[in-house]
Amino acid sequence: RAPAPPLYEPLAADVVRAASPISRVADRCALPERGADAPAWLPRYLVQNAYLPGRPAALVVDWAVDVSPPPRGHQVILWWRLTDAAATLAREPEHAWPPYLKLWKRWVERAADDAALRGRLKGIARVEARGRSLPALVNQYNGTPVLMADSPFYGPRSGVADVVRSGDALEFSLDVGRGFSRASNYALAELLPELPSLSLAVAWTIEGSGDDLPEGLLGCFAVDGADFASAVAAEEWLGTDG
Repeated sequence: RAPAPPLYEPLAADVVRAASPISRVADRCALPERGADAPAWLPRYLVQNAYLPGRPAALVVDWAVDVSPPPRGHQVILWWRLTDAAATLAREPEHAWPPYLKLWKRWVERAADDAALRGRLKGIARVEARGRSLPALVNQYNGTPVLMADSPFYGPRSGVADVVRSGDALEFSLDVGRGFSRASNYALAELLPELPSLSLAVAWTIEGSGDDLPEGLLGCFAVDGADFASAVAAEEWLGTDG
């Protein structure tokens, strides 16, 4: 059975060079006038705000570690907007909604204050290398759903994303340097110079279980030949002096 179309469609993408994570980017940008007429609980815009550090932390303790200031990292911001079809579906009586829309409503309303619920955010990334070799860790997780949650020591896994609702936008922020393993950070750093020759795709969903199934996609985004070397500085992107 084919999955339902995503609730959100791609709108824009930004890559910004920044010395530290930029928070609440939706508050700093003028979003287009809303088009889809939807219930107040349903964000018209979905924003992924992910920061990749300029230099990953050392994999092992090194007493000769480099203490010089790290190079600027990259803020990767993906923007989606609600589809007309999703807005129409959300205007139906709630008992008629598919499970994934009920789950999305619960996540939108509660995830900011519920670490376990935040931990059900799930990303799927796919890299096409066009004959090039990829880092082993990238190959291991290529196309595999991954929860944005910390390691489970006891009880539910806590989410590593920060979630904030700002007007018509819901933004989830990921600090890759802090929220991902050191090995993952090194694999991503190794991958960045190869991006111009790669095709990337990312999709997001909320993990369902029991009555929440089947899951549905929130949004998907595909980029061909991204070049982070041409990213603008945060000051220029924000229109500030620093």
